[in-house]
Amino acid sequence: MLELRGITKTYQEKVLDEISFDLPNTGFVLLSGPSGCGKTTLLHILGGLDSDYTGQLLWQGKECRKNKKYRKKVCFIFQQFHLIDYLKAYQNSILSRYFKKTKTPSMALDFPLKNRLSTYSGGQKQRIAILRCLYNQPNILLCDEPTSCLDKSNQLEIMQLLKELSKQCLVIVSSHQLDEKYFDEVIKMQDGKITCKTKAKESGTLVEKQDSQNPYPLFTFAFLQSKSKSKRNLKILFGVSLALFSILFSFSLLEATNSQIKEQIYKLLPSNTLTILPDSKELEYEQIKEVTKEYFTYVEYEDAYCLGISFDASYQNENCIYIGDSTKQITNVDVGEVTKNNNEVVLASSTAKKLLSSGDVTSIIGETVYCWYTYEQQVLSIELEVVGVSEESVLLDTAYFNEYSNIAHIEELFGSNGYKIMLAMVELDSQVDPSKIQATLENQLDGSKIEVSSFTISDSIDEIFSQVQIVLFLFCGLAIVSACFLVGQVLFLSVVERKKEIAIIRCFGADQKQVFLLIVLESILIVTGAYVGSVFCFLLVQGVINEWLTTYLSIELIGGFLNVNIGMFSKVYLSALFLSVICSSFPAYYGCQQDIVEALRER
Repeated sequence: MLELRGITKTYQEKVLDEISFDLPNTGFVLLSGPSGCGKTTLLHILGGLDSDYTGQLLWQGKECRKNKKYRKKVCFIFQQFHLIDYLKAYQNSILSRYFKKTKTPSMALDFPLKNRLSTYSGGQKQRIAILRCLYNQPNILLCDEPTSCLDKSNQLEIMQLLKELSKQCLVIVSSHQLDEKYFDEVIKMQDGKITCKTKAKESGTLVEKQDSQNPYPLFTFAFLQSKSKSKRNLKILFGVSLALFSILFSFSLLEATNSQIKEQIYKLLPSNTLTILPDSKELEYEQIKEVTKEYFTYVEYEDAYCLGISFDASYQNENCIYIGDSTKQITNVDVGEVTKNNNEVVLASSTAKKLLSSGDVTSIIGETVYCWYTYEQQVLSIELEVVGVSEESVLLDTAYFNEYSNIAHIEELFGSNGYKIMLAMVELDSQVDPSKIQATLENQLDGSKIEVSSFTISDSIDEIFSQVQIVLFLFCGLAIVSACFLVGQVLFLSVVERKKEIAIIRCFGADQKQVFLLIVLESILIVTGAYVGSVFCFLLVQGVINEWLTTYLSIELIGGFLNVNIGMFSKVYLSALFLSVICSSFPAYYGCQQDIVEALRER
């Protein structure tokens, strides 16, 4: 039984004044009276939409104001239908199913529900609205002027339908123009008071509604909601996608550059190469030669060093190829033979091609080249014979000499002048543990620093790139925050536009938490769509850049240049997702706190 005890509602003046009556579990009740007498306000209180009143509203003896279960037992049929325009007729009819379990009603309509709402007449729309209520399985059905927008034939059909439904639940109709003969009970109102009430019908048996069918995922409704503003959301999605693509590309480019440089370093300086750096005192060439005699050693002076090689007998900077690496021992060649003395040289394949400009690299075998050295502003050369070409294609132009050949060349050109050693590089056998040799050399060369060459340079590069990465992270973080803030701002405008829609879904089963999740899910959909788009664009650009570098620039890449880093991509997505949830929480909170009554009154 539904009981009202002294219900009073006041705005600037009293709208309802001490309303008290009882209604049965089932039956057809008319709430009659002129416009402005308080009928709609009373319906809103009966429906749990308005809790700002004094008095008591009881259902089965329990107070309804703080009873969340009561709201789920009540459903509305509105004068203006309040169907959601972007949903098709069928989607409108099953609106409750998006938010809770429902049972398929036995009521069937004599027209299909596959079309958009604009194709249906007023009578058909009202029957869709009634079917929507039945999916909600109400114990109380509240109808606010349900036939005022219909012609007489449609009015009669709707009244007959409501009369039939009143056998299963309590149907309360608010109207000032319907014939009282249809109803089991009539309550007349005037100026917020009850003026007349007919004898109530015997209370029927309350039919408890059993939940039976799983709801459609809330995600589905969020998708339909997002789809209704597809043009606007696509523009936002494009902007966010561009920001995410820039972030993915920037981090991938930085990572790829770091990786390729380190790979080339490991290729030039294997992990079994030690670097000797003089520290507290100067090292003597003969001292290094003595302690490293078991291994191939390269020594470089600080003030006398190799500039490069060329075919010209006179030094011309533009024709001289700078040798970036001459530190390693050559053990096999692709063409020719390895060096046997200090006047022979083997060139890397890429270096030989650059020196020849054109032609087959085999033609360089036996040719004389000039190796240029500098000391105290003097530039002199020594003649060398090219005896072999290795198969390597390297970033740094590479030449292979006999052990200590560069020292012999410098002393032959500039004399034995006591040059200062800058570093020495010791190439160990692959079976030797570098750490053991490192400890031995540190003991023998007191005051010198011994390091694994590739690791030392790699650590320096890592340090530089980590600093660049921090700066890039700050800029990218700003880009993500800006993009997500834009999403939040647009969602706030969307919530303002959809006040009535939010009120409608609140009337048909959605609680505040579900409204909050709907708005947050829409932002998640936008960010996820933008992320998928950015990854797709990245994969396209990745293929083009890798192909361009290998085909047109003839750069030998180790494992490709741009690669997909799953960890980094996941972090970018989760960061964007987290920020979008934060930014959308504010419009979501605003949306779920909307006054349902005020929202329904808006035109």
